Amino acid sequence: MSATRVKKVANGKDAEELFSQVFMAWLKDTRETMTQERAKAFREVFDKGVTEKEFVIRSMMLGINVAVALGQSLIRLPLQKLDLYENLLRDTGAETISPLIKDSTHLTHLNLGGNAIGHLGLVHLSMALQSHKRIQVLILGSHETGHHPNKIGPSSSK
Repeated sequence: MSATRVKKVANGKDAEELFSQVFMAWLKDTRETMTQERAKAFREVFDKGVTEKEFVIRSMMLGINVAVALGQSLIRLPLQKLDLYENLLRDTGAETISPLIKDSTHLTHLNLGGNAIGHLGLVHLSMALQSHKRIQVLILGSHETGHHPNKIGPSSSK
């Protein structure tokens, strides 16, 4: 069964507009300059991981700017899976996407492991997930050898 590619997103935005917003935000996050090669490489990752029901982009140094773009663009999609493993959301990115998580009534799978999220980010995520009834998979852990391990542990719960 093939996945349905994103055709329309919130407020009538289409897949090209979503790609453009996420790509431009990624350029800001990484401080890279725009080149055709970078756009083509990011396009391949985007096309492979983004469907109408899934947003899976791992290990691409997505940060606060991408979090803002996602919060504005994905809110009305029937998003079931959000997987941003091993990026750089940090606490501010977790805070920024918390309303998206809270309001995504179809979301069942959330992976924010390896994003350098600490206590403040955990607080915002906890508040967003508090009333969420559909989450079946929640991954916040990080590999010990990861580049950006989450700083979530016993000291975060104090």
